[in-house]
Amino acid sequence: MIMIINDLTKGKRFLYWGITKRWHQVILIVGMIIAAWALQPELSPTGFYLLISFYSIVVIGVFKIEKANYRIQRAGVSYGYTSARIFPNKHYSDQKWWRPTFGVHAMSMDVIFDKDCLSDPSDHWNKLFGFSLGLNHHENSVRVAWRKPPDSEKIQVCLYVYCGGERLIYRASIVEVVTMCEYYIKVSIRLRHPQIQVISKNKKGGGNVIGNYQSPMPFAYRFRSKFRLGYTLGFYYGGDSVPSQAKTIYYKKTDSNGRNLYME
Repeated sequence: MIMIINDLTKGKRFLYWGITKRWHQVILIVGMIIAAWALQPELSPTGFYLLISFYSIVVIGVFKIEKANYRIQRAGVSYGYTSARIFPNKHYSDQKWWRPTFGVHAMSMDVIFDKDCLSDPSDHWNKLFGFSLGLNHHENSVRVAWRKPPDSEKIQVCLYVYCGGERLIYRASIVEVVTMCEYYIKVSIRLRHPQIQVISKNKKGGGNVIGNYQSPMPFAYRFRSKFRLGYTLGFYYGGDSVPSQAKTIYYKKTDSNGRNLYME
């Protein structure tokens, strides 16, 4: 059950135990318990339980890695992407994007929407990624929002901002994208003007700009320091509603040359 899989985030290859099914997980944990029990005379009770706990954590962690990679391979997504999935009746994805930021003014990544994002059509806006400006993103933040409207077979993305506690949805920035296609999306706030850029990528590495919107009005809230503290925001469903079916995206934070696309 040993197989080679890709660490799609770093672009390297590692050797993992091939735990592709839940029963593989159970067999390996049970096997470890039996092996540890055979060694019990040489282990203290504390050592025995620590060994079982450590092995269980490793098995479950590798299982999650394998499951995410299998999802990417099955979808036929090109090398270098990581998957993020929001499961039914949940708001947050299985990928934790939160990290502190200091003075960040732009965030970008390559994104592919899976076909399952076409389910649950709605007029409300979900969140793709972005960053806060301060310690409360419902006060000040800049994000990319997305939705599947009832009257369209495409997905819409737009600039979604909180400014001084007021929510601003820039409908002039709405761009329609299709599933299973690569897009470079960037959201920024330069000289206090929120901006979004969407580029449709092609297989040769180039792309066409299909959306490039900058708010004509500057961000009304002034910050005391350009080295402001904030945090990143990730893939989220809602508002208040939750999906009846899973929602999946594929994303990467570096380009083909390993250069950072993520934060500026």
